[in-house]
Amino acid sequence: MFRLELDAADLADARYTISPLHELIGSLLSVYVPLGGQPYRRWGRRVRAHPALDHEMLASLLSPRLWVPDFVAPPPATGRPDMASQLAQVCGAAPAKVIADVLAAYGPAPLPPCLKELAGDPAALRDRAAGALERYWQVALAPHWPRVRVLLEADLLHRGQQLVHGGPGAAFGGLHRLIRWRESALTVDIISEWRREVPVAGRGLRLVPSLFTPWPQMPIDAGDPPVLTYPARGAAVLWGEHVPAPPAVTSALLGQARARLLAMLGDPACTTELAARLGVTPSAVSQQLHVLAAAGLVTRTRAGRTVLYQRTETGARLAGAPAGAAPRRVTAGTAPPPPRRPCEGRELPGTP
Repeated sequence: MFRLELDAADLADARYTISPLHELIGSLLSVYVPLGGQPYRRWGRRVRAHPALDHEMLASLLSPRLWVPDFVAPPPATGRPDMASQLAQVCGAAPAKVIADVLAAYGPAPLPPCLKELAGDPAALRDRAAGALERYWQVALAPHWPRVRVLLEADLLHRGQQLVHGGPGAAFGGLHRLIRWRESALTVDIISEWRREVPVAGRGLRLVPSLFTPWPQMPIDAGDPPVLTYPARGAAVLWGEHVPAPPAVTSALLGQARARLLAMLGDPACTTELAARLGVTPSAVSQQLHVLAAAGLVTRTRAGRTVLYQRTETGARLAGAPAGAAPRRVTAGTAPPPPRRPCEGRELPGTP
């Protein structure tokens, strides 16, 4: 268990951050373990079969106990870093830290040949890992990143609403069932045999949502700046498997196109995502959303450079949802509970 102690200044400085590198690292689990529901596994099989990737290096970043060296997932330097700047952080890791992080990730387990050969040249190991991750990003995740980013922005919008209406207890305690807010501290219950007190102490807590991360994760080295990666809402709709059918009376009242949009807006979404799920142009979706917004059935909220739409309570009633119903919570696939082991340089929860 980790207990992150926050004073008033730490709480005021806590930031939600979208990190493409942390999403990339989390996605290794779907490719090389694999974890997640069937859509994630199908995607993972395609990536694993790609001949242009350095699979030996990428797979070696997951130790037998599913830890990943911290140097490949450094704390985000800004609120919205791009992949190039984050890979530059990886390339800037000190050789001594590279070796220390690799040894911490593997513990008593033997290093695979890929890492063993490079152990005497940590700079070469670091550079090969950075190069493998860069190519992996281009092949595996960059094509999906616009949709992933929109869903992560929607998660941050939801967290912001929780913070405004319910305070830190609602915002932080609602991140995951293994994360609790109590006595001015975040308790992350992910390793029962460990108890680490982690004072944030002005170092800045970064909270990072991830669609590929099935459980909370934290750095192996408690001395590193604290980064808490948590499972984002919306993972089950990442691959756009299902467009809900609106009630017949709503279709008759609003028309089929607007009724379908209203049915899809239980969670925040942007025009590009909605257009992709419906198979129409963004301009067509925008026109229908304008009408729904003018009728008071959806709201518009800007998140960074993206405008997110979500139905109002009136819209929810028309869509067949109970009045005042909370936004639908979705989780990734139907993967079995994770083992009582750490992962990705972040800790895995235990099973009962």
